[in-house]
Amino acid sequence: MNSPAPAARGRRDRRRTVLPILLALLALLMVGACAGGSRSGSDQPGVDNAQTAPVSVNDSSEQDLAAALRGLDVPDPENWAQILAEYKPYAEGDAGRQQIQDVLTRFRADQETAEKISRSVVP
Repeated sequence: MNSPAPAARGRRDRRRTVLPILLALLALLMVGACAGGSRSGSDQPGVDNAQTAPVSVNDSSEQDLAAALRGLDVPDPENWAQILAEYKPYAEGDAGRQQIQDVLTRFRADQETAEKISRSVVP
């Protein structure tokens, strides 16, 4: 029986080497797309962040608070989300709204920033 020509054998050997490498790279790309550095559900690129209702500070993660603040162009939304989250829980209703205002005042939020935050969050 004749053995395959050397050129055909070389191509077959390359395919056997290249295919596993390509599959490994594809797997790494897929894992990388799902791994750290990704944003929280409400803050994914390409997702409409237009906010229709205020976000509950008590019930939201810090990342979701930051996304809500970012959606209203609050400067340094991550910092404000961290500050608000640090003082959880807030009372319900007007008492909680006043607590949020007190925190904003304590951390010297300017009037425009305080108004944006007040519009975007509730206790």
